[in-house]
Amino acid sequence: MKSLLPIGLSAALSSVAIAPGVLAEPAARATADSAQSSYAVVSPSGLVSTAYRGGLRAEGIPGYARLDTAYSFGRIHAKDLVRAGIRAGLLAPETISDRHYIRAVEIALSDRND
Repeated sequence: MKSLLPIGLSAALSSVAIAPGVLAEPAARATADSAQSSYAVVSPSGLVSTAYRGGLRAEGIPGYARLDTAYSFGRIHAKDLVRAGIRAGLLAPETISDRHYIRAVEIALSDRND
Protein backbone atom coordinates (compact mmCIF):
# COMPACT_ATOMS: atom_id res chain seq x y z
CA MET A 1 0.00 0.00 0.00
CA LYS A 2 2.84 2.40 0.84
CA SER A 3 4.36 1.84 -2.62
CA LEU A 4 1.15 2.93 -4.34
CA LEU A 5 1.03 6.24 -2.51
CA PRO A 6 4.12 7.78 -4.20
CA ILE A 7 2.90 6.63 -7.63
CA GLY A 8 -0.55 8.12 -7.09
CA LEU A 9 0.89 11.31 -5.68
CA SER A 10 3.33 11.81 -8.55
CA ALA A 11 0.57 11.13 -11.09
CA ALA A 12 -1.64 13.73 -9.42
CA LEU A 13 1.15 16.32 -9.31
CA SER A 14 2.10 15.77 -12.95
CA SER A 15 -1.52 16.26 -14.06
CA VAL A 16 -1.66 19.53 -12.12
CA ALA A 17 1.61 20.66 -13.70
CA ILE A 18 0.29 19.91 -17.20
CA ALA A 19 -3.20 21.34 -16.70
CA PRO A 20 -2.29 25.07 -16.63
CA GLY A 21 -0.57 24.79 -20.02
CA VAL A 22 -3.56 22.97 -21.47
CA LEU A 23 -5.99 25.51 -20.05
CA ALA A 24 -3.91 28.52 -21.11
CA GLU A 25 -4.23 27.76 -24.82
CA PRO A 26 -8.06 28.00 -25.02
CA ALA A 27 -7.98 31.13 -22.85
CA ALA A 28 -5.44 32.77 -25.17
CA ARG A 29 -7.51 31.74 -28.18
CA ALA A 30 -10.67 33.19 -26.62
CA THR A 31 -8.88 36.49 -25.96
CA ALA A 32 -7.64 36.64 -29.56
CA ASP A 33 -11.13 35.80 -30.87
CA SER A 34 -12.76 38.53 -28.80
CA ALA A 35 -10.17 41.06 -30.00
CA GLN A 36 -10.96 40.18 -33.61
CA SER A 37 -14.72 40.34 -33.15
CA SER A 38 -15.05 43.61 -31.25
CA TYR A 39 -17.66 44.73 -33.77
CA ALA A 40 -21.37 44.39 -33.24
CA VAL A 41 -23.10 41.78 -35.32
CA VAL A 42 -25.72 43.61 -37.33
CA SER A 43 -27.90 41.80 -39.85
CA PRO A 44 -28.36 43.40 -43.27
CA SER A 45 -31.96 44.32 -42.46
CA GLY A 46 -30.82 45.62 -39.06
CA LEU A 47 -28.28 47.85 -40.79
CA VAL A 48 -30.96 49.26 -43.11
CA SER A 49 -33.31 49.73 -40.16
CA THR A 50 -30.59 51.54 -38.19
CA ALA A 51 -29.92 53.78 -41.19
CA TYR A 52 -33.63 54.47 -41.68
CA ARG A 53 -34.01 55.53 -38.04
CA GLY A 54 -31.13 57.99 -38.49
CA GLY A 55 -28.51 55.88 -36.74
CA LEU A 56 -25.95 56.42 -39.51
CA ARG A 57 -26.54 60.14 -39.94
CA ALA A 58 -23.12 60.95 -38.44
CA GLU A 59 -21.61 58.79 -41.21
CA GLY A 60 -23.38 60.79 -43.93
CA ILE A 61 -26.40 58.51 -44.47
CA PRO A 62 -29.74 60.34 -44.30
CA GLY A 63 -32.57 58.90 -42.25
CA TYR A 64 -36.27 58.28 -42.71
CA ALA A 65 -37.86 59.45 -45.98
CA ARG A 66 -34.60 61.04 -47.11
CA LEU A 67 -32.94 57.61 -47.10
CA ASP A 68 -35.76 56.20 -49.21
CA THR A 69 -35.54 59.13 -51.64
CA ALA A 70 -31.75 58.96 -51.89
CA TYR A 71 -31.94 55.23 -52.61
CA SER A 72 -34.72 55.69 -55.19
CA PHE A 73 -32.66 58.31 -57.05
CA GLY A 74 -29.47 56.22 -56.91
CA ARG A 75 -27.59 58.50 -54.53
CA ILE A 76 -27.29 55.81 -51.83
CA HIS A 77 -26.27 52.21 -52.49
CA ALA A 78 -25.86 49.12 -50.34
CA LYS A 79 -22.09 49.57 -50.22
CA ASP A 80 -22.59 53.09 -48.87
CA LEU A 81 -24.55 51.70 -45.93
CA VAL A 82 -21.95 48.99 -45.34
CA ARG A 83 -19.12 51.55 -45.37
CA ALA A 84 -21.08 53.72 -42.94
CA GLY A 85 -21.72 50.69 -40.72
CA ILE A 86 -17.99 49.96 -40.69
CA ARG A 87 -17.15 53.58 -39.79
CA ALA A 88 -19.77 53.48 -37.01
CA GLY A 89 -18.22 50.31 -35.60
CA LEU A 90 -21.29 48.21 -36.34
CA LEU A 91 -19.55 45.98 -38.87
CA ALA A 92 -16.11 44.47 -39.26
CA PRO A 93 -14.00 46.05 -42.01
CA GLU A 94 -13.96 42.82 -44.03
CA THR A 95 -17.75 43.09 -44.47
CA ILE A 96 -17.08 45.45 -47.39
CA SER A 97 -15.90 42.47 -49.44
CA ASP A 98 -18.76 40.15 -48.42
CA ARG A 99 -20.88 40.21 -51.57
CA HIS A 100 -23.63 38.14 -49.94
CA TYR A 101 -23.99 40.65 -47.10
CA ILE A 102 -23.98 43.57 -49.54
CA ARG A 103 -26.60 41.85 -51.70
CA ALA A 104 -28.78 41.28 -48.62
CA VAL A 105 -28.47 44.99 -47.74
CA GLU A 106 -29.48 45.82 -51.33
CA ILE A 107 -32.56 43.59 -51.01
CA ALA A 108 -33.49 45.16 -47.65
CA LEU A 109 -33.15 48.66 -49.17
CA SER A 110 -35.22 47.63 -52.15
CA ASP A 111 -37.93 46.14 -49.92
CA ARG A 112 -38.19 49.45 -48.06
CA ASN A 113 -38.98 51.19 -51.33
CA ASP A 114 -41.64 48.81 -52.65
